Amino acid sequence: MVAILDWLLNQPFSDAYKQIYDMCTLKGYALADVLHDLTTLVTAMDLPPGVLADLLDGMSNVEHRLAFGTDDKIQTGSLVGVFTRARHQMTP
Repeated sequence: MVAILDWLLNQPFSDAYKQIYDMCTLKGYALADVLHDLTTLVTAMDLPPGVLADLLDGMSNVEHRLAFGTDDKIQTGSLVGVFTRARHQMTP
């Protein structure tokens, strides 16, 4: 999961999306499980409060939509988008 977090925080959108989707597909990871583990990692990070709140809110929205059977491809893109937005918030 540390690798996924690194991709989300450092890779361009398309690269992060492809790597996460491929890893979930090839290794059989459920995106909901990835989200659960990412939540633990994100809450342990030293992030500005507003950025942390937006990240957790976005991640919970993705998890909520997954619970209702939405497509993993779309939600993977949503997850990457949440982190892309957070990166832009932290850039001066």
